[in-house]
Amino acid sequence: MSTSDVNIEKKAKKDIDWDALIDHCKAEIKANQEKIKTLSKSLFFFEQQAQSGVPFPLKKDSRHKEIS
Repeated sequence: MSTSDVNIEKKAKKDIDWDALIDHCKAEIKANQEKIKTLSKSLFFFEQQAQSGVPFPLKKDSRHKEIS
């Protein structure tokens, strides 16, 4: 069997059933829950920094305005 025939078989669409859809939805929910958890931690930190009065870290411009 040639490699192109094997690759075609691998790329062939598979029948979708309820179990495949359920598994996909669960995987997406889990991935999004991880993102939400990370964003929540970031939000908590940002709110603490803002309430503490910590200045926002800005990158200093290294160019001289007179020369630019």
